[in-house]
Amino acid sequence: VFEKLKAARDGGKRGADLIKQLLTFARREELEVGTVDPAKVIATLQPLLRRALGARITLETTLQEHVGTVRASVAQLESVIVNLAVNARDAIEGKGRVSIELESIDLQDHEAPLRGLARGGRYVVVRMRDTGSGIPAHQLSRVFEPFFSTKRDRGGTGLGLSMVRWFAEQSQGSATIESVVERGTTVTLLLPRLAEPAIETSERTMPLSTLPTGDERVVVLALDEALRA
Repeated sequence: VFEKLKAARDGGKRGADLIKQLLTFARREELEVGTVDPAKVIATLQPLLRRALGARITLETTLQEHVGTVRASVAQLESVIVNLAVNARDAIEGKGRVSIELESIDLQDHEAPLRGLARGGRYVVVRMRDTGSGIPAHQLSRVFEPFFSTKRDRGGTGLGLSMVRWFAEQSQGSATIESVVERGTTVTLLLPRLAEPAIETSERTMPLSTLPTGDERVVVLALDEALRA
């Protein structure tokens, strides 16, 4: 019974994650945005990230004070950070380190194209580094493509990094990646810095008690034998 429950849980989570990514990616809808303090978001996520990374991986954070705010969706920023942390975890065999850095920088107009940006200005930098296996050079240019995954054998959908880039572009910023095989990977988000204080949006996770219950019928179409079971 335990093995069946575990297979159902794992299969259901994979399906839910994939469907959520597909819907968001396909709709390309405007996000519900607010003025967000990324330092607060990262600080709030740290306990969750430490659990997700596990005991073998050390999480380090370097958060510059008074980094400013960005115009973004809190839920999507949280999702992006968790997604990048899980990618980093999967790239590390044995013990390793994941670091999150937050700072603000001023870019000149001539520097902007090198960072994937249309113009210079003040930006907030969110940088995720890992000491994992790295990505081969011939794959690096494709990692932001939808459905391209470097970990197909481990259930990768190829949508995670596509969503990261889409989020950055929706926030009028950019996402870039650097990697060296056997040395690790760095993903950098650049988001325009605002002078406004943080303003909470109305986004909230729907509590379980509000989900419908009753006589619903669920049809399962799946090639995965464990999920069908």
